[in-house]
Amino acid sequence: MASDILIIGSVAWIILWSIYGLKLGAEHLPWLAKMKGLSKGTDLAEFWDTFDGFKARKTAHAHTTSFAVIAFLVGLAFHLDLIMLGCTFGIVVAIVMLVGIVLGGLGGLFRNVALMAGGNILFLLALIACFIGLFL
Repeated sequence: MASDILIIGSVAWIILWSIYGLKLGAEHLPWLAKMKGLSKGTDLAEFWDTFDGFKARKTAHAHTTSFAVIAFLVGLAFHLDLIMLGCTFGIVVAIVMLVGIVLGGLGGLFRNVALMAGGNILFLLALIACFIGLFL
């Protein structure tokens, strides 16, 4: 059951963020042109706001997609019975991992550090539990 939760949830998340990645890719060339124009101007605040805004969204995209790939691989490890956690605990760990990925991704997207950090901590705790489960 934990494997199903992780595999289905992570694939869905990867698909959603891949679609968002296509949007980011379409925005890249216009962003470069805007940055070039802003670099010749005197409004340093607008320059940094434009620069940071796009970079933050790219970073959120990269991290949450990478975390989802890790969750997919953990789901495969659950499926192959490589991670020996009890059924109920395994399901809880799978849900915590996916919730962490979602919160971390949304926190990064909306530049909410507390939400991003909370999601990343949940993901990390679930990953540690899975790592320990490899040796039980």
